[in-house]
Amino acid sequence: MPTIRRPLPSRIIGHALLALAVGLGLSTHAAAQTLQRVDESLLGLSEAELLVRLPDLRRTSKPLPGPRGLRGLWSVSETTAQGLVLDTVVYLKARNVLRIEQRWASRKAGDCQSSRLDALAGGIQQRFGPAVVTSDDALDDTTQQNTTVWTLGETEARLLLTRSGEHCSALIVYEPHITRDASEL
Repeated sequence: MPTIRRPLPSRIIGHALLALAVGLGLSTHAAAQTLQRVDESLLGLSEAELLVRLPDLRRTSKPLPGPRGLRGLWSVSETTAQGLVLDTVVYLKARNVLRIEQRWASRKAGDCQSSRLDALAGGIQQRFGPAVVTSDDALDDTTQQNTTVWTLGETEARLLLTRSGEHCSALIVYEPHITRDASEL
């Protein structure tokens, strides 16, 4: 028995093409959002430029005080970096980004695996090169803190890893690198 082919109405084809275009547009938009990451490239941006680059930022309910008169005004509750979920605060002064802090704290015992924490340092080292300062300090009998500092041009990245028993935390700070004259110390 021969199969009869009937042309699809142009209206159905139009709807299918529209659905395909919308689907592609949404996946492209989602991919563009995931490509935006919080890192040192945001330093020096104006507040308006920051909001264009990271539309998912939300204003903090109250400005968070930072060092040297900086105010934490914008945050992203979950920024994924190196496979860990980080809470990020962007600090501004005179409407320019001057500091970015990303914090992570373990929620369960298995979170403190060395490989996961080393991934944070590895990601920074890929961009900045070898660390210029590293230190391991015992804060008390049970708490160990590892500090690593990288510089690249006029930018500094600091990673503080703190371990206490089965709990650990990480703080990544991006800010302008300030070379201090010995007479200022």
